[in-house]
Amino acid sequence: MLAILFAMGASAAQAATTCTLYVDGTVGNDANSCTAPGIGSACRTIQAALNKAPRVSAAGFRAAVDALGTSFALLDTPATRFGPNRFTGPDAVRAMTFDRGCTCYKYTSGPLRVP
Repeated sequence: MLAILFAMGASAAQAATTCTLYVDGTVGNDANSCTAPGIGSACRTIQAALNKAPRVSAAGFRAAVDALGTSFALLDTPATRFGPNRFTGPDAVRAMTFDRGCTCYKYTSGPLRVP
């Protein structure tokens, strides 16, 4: 996620500010928000893992992500599952399509399990 911000030309300070805005809920709480798709979820995942980290290190962060299990909810994902060798999060997704009438995305399915 931070790599995306840096690739967009953001400085370290701008990237940190963007994450802070998403984490504290200032922006990104609208399910239809397309200003930076996925960045809010990535920031919240990082924050949740760091809050559980036994120590600030790569190993501590990895252990914390593994410990999230199914307890962490993402705004745009109906179900999540983290654990050893499973650190991308989504356990279920929903199909959606762009609706020209409202110029927004609408779900076209219920939750679909991710293997």
